[in-house]
Amino acid sequence: MLLLDDPRWATLYAHFEDAPAQIQAFLDAPHLVLRDSEGPTLWDHLMASLFYQRELSPAMIAAFPYLLQGVGQLDPQDRGTYLADLADAAAQAALNVKEVWWSQLPLEVHAGYDRALQSALKITQEAVVAGAHQRSKRSEEVFAALLSLEAFAQNETRLGVMLARWWPYTESTQPVWALKQYETRTGDVRPLNR
Repeated sequence: MLLLDDPRWATLYAHFEDAPAQIQAFLDAPHLVLRDSEGPTLWDHLMASLFYQRELSPAMIAAFPYLLQGVGQLDPQDRGTYLADLADAAAQAALNVKEVWWSQLPLEVHAGYDRALQSALKITQEAVVAGAHQRSKRSEEVFAALLSLEAFAQNETRLGVMLARWWPYTESTQPVWALKQYETRTGDVRPLNR
C-alpha cells in the first residue's frame, strides 16, 4: 500500500492535489461520509477527485485500500452505496489491467489494491447481511454491486464485471458490451463458475 505521505502520490492523477489529506480526513472520521444534509459529503469530494465522472485514475487504485478500510469502519447497514462505488472502481480496474498506465503503477499500489480486494469479502458480506442495499433508492443496483465486490474478492473477476455492469444498464446493451470488452482486453473467456 502506498503510504499517504509518500511523494509518489504527486505523480498519480487526481483532480486535486491534496488527495492524501482528504483520504486521511476520511479515515479519521469515516462517519462524515453519511448524508445528513443536502450538500456534498467528504465521500462526494473524494469521488470527484479520485473517480471523476466514473473514470478510473491511478490515484483511485492507490486510494482503494484506504477507502475500503474507512467504509469498513461504518455500521454494516450504512456501507451499501459506498461499497457500490468501490465495486464500480474494481470493475473499471479489471477493464484497465492491460493499459500502459496500469503496469507503471508502483508495486506497493498493486499489492495494496490486491490485498484490499481480498479483504473486501468480509466487509461486503456484513453489509449484505445487514441489508445495506435496502437503504438505497437504487437497492437492486447496490445489491448487484455488493455481489460484484464479493466476486472480485474471490478472484471471480469476469463475474464481478458482469454484475457491476448489469443492474445499472438492464435496459441497454451496456452489460454485454462491458463483458465483451473485459474478455477482449484480458483473454478471460472461460465460463462462469456455478
